[in-house]
Amino acid sequence: PAVFCKDDGFQVDTCCENYQNVKDFASVIVESLDDLPVEKSFSLVQFASDAAVESNLGSAQDTLDTINSLIYTGGATNHKAAFEKCMETFSTSNGNKKQFIKRNGRNRKELILVITDGISTLPKPDPVGVAEAAATVVKEEGVAIVPVFISD
Repeated sequence: PAVFCKDDGFQVDTCCENYQNVKDFASVIVESLDDLPVEKSFSLVQFASDAAVESNLGSAQDTLDTINSLIYTGGATNHKAAFEKCMETFSTSNGNKKQFIKRNGRNRKELILVITDGISTLPKPDPVGVAEAAATVVKEEGVAIVPVFISD
């Protein structure tokens, strides 16, 4: 499964003009991963000051439809909340600790692609330290994090 965490808290000079480009980029990534000859599923988390699951694990087409329907919300950048919501999409339906989804006797790979302006601004007083700690928890669970930094 791949989770796309899309930062909606871009700085004003980065966000507004580039928002459609960010959506287009996310769509290209989903389409490219969907072309791989392996079983896969996708989810989407949008984040700014807080994070929200926009789509749970599902097909590439469902994820593309969700990406196309996203609107820019603005706000700060809270990577901690983003990582936590992304991990929730990997959780089992009964709320137990995340477990790898088994297919054909093998563990599936899990990754989080974070599209962000790269600047953690929440939670205070140490947003960068909190984001790094949250990323460490994700990595300790065996989930790869692939950051994509957007700039103007």
